[in-house]
Amino acid sequence: MTTALTEVAMAKTRFPAAVALFGWALCIAQGAAGQEPIDGVCDDSLRNGCSAGTANDAAIPDNATTYLWRCDGQHGGTNSDKCHIRVADVVDGACDDTVRNGCSAGTPNDAAIPDNAATYLWRCDGQRGGANSDKCHILVADVVADNNCPQDCGACGCTPSGRDATDAGVCSISGGSCTVAADNCPQDCGT
Repeated sequence: MTTALTEVAMAKTRFPAAVALFGWALCIAQGAAGQEPIDGVCDDSLRNGCSAGTANDAAIPDNATTYLWRCDGQHGGTNSDKCHIRVADVVDGACDDTVRNGCSAGTPNDAAIPDNAATYLWRCDGQRGGANSDKCHILVADVVADNNCPQDCGACGCTPSGRDATDAGVCSISGGSCTVAADNCPQDCGT
C-alpha cells in the first residue's frame, strides 16, 4: 500500500510537466506568495473605479455615452463584470482664468501648483474620475476685489498698511501716500 506522498514522488518522475502544471495551478488557486485571492469589484461612482481589484480600462471599449472598464482580480481572484459610468457624469477640470482659483468645471486646487511673485497659479481637479486641468493662472496685478477695484492699492504700486481689502486706509508709498476711499478704490491713482 502506497501513501499519497509516495504517489506524488512517483508521479514527479513519470509525469514531471503535469506535476509542475498542477503545482502552478494550485499556487494560483491559493494566491501568489500566500496572499488571499481578491475578486474585482466595480465602483461605478467614478470613471475606472474599483472598490477591489485593479482597474483595466483597455478590457472593454467605451461607447459614445458610457465609459466602460473591468476590475481585474488579484492573486488569482476573479475579474468583475462590465463596470460603467455615463460620460455626462464625469467632469473634466477646466480653468476660468478671469478670477483667482476660478474653474468653469471641476474643483479648484490652489495647493497643486505654487504661486510666484507675479502670478497666482492653481489647477481645476476633475470630478468622478474626470481629468485635471492644465495649469490655471491669473496675474497678481489683475486680481480685483469684490467691489471690482484693484486690491491692495495695486494700481498705485504700493502695499497695504494695517488694513484689509474692505477697510479704508492708507497705503505707504515712497515719497507720499496713496489714499484709499471707503469703497476701497484708490482715489488718486488714475482708476
